[in-house]
Amino acid sequence: MKRPACSPHPRAETAAAFTPPDATHRLTLIHFAKETGFSLPEIKLLLHGFPSTVTAGDRWRKLATSKIQQLEATSPKHALWSRCSAP
Repeated sequence: MKRPACSPHPRAETAAAFTPPDATHRLTLIHFAKETGFSLPEIKLLLHGFPSTVTAGDRWRKLATSKIQQLEATSPKHALWSRCSAP
């Protein structure tokens, strides 16, 4: 018997049921970082490149500051936008 094309694969549902919440959280974080322009080495640094005493907010702030500087150095259009949008 053939399943409809739109129904999820039963194995995928089983895998989701057994995925630890910690892994789901980490994958969500990785996806978000990729969507916002961070490279895989930068994401690795975000996840593993700071002492455990550094808060998540401080990690993001440090990497975001670095990313903004990188964008400003490589993109005159971005630098102009940053100056125009600054308070």
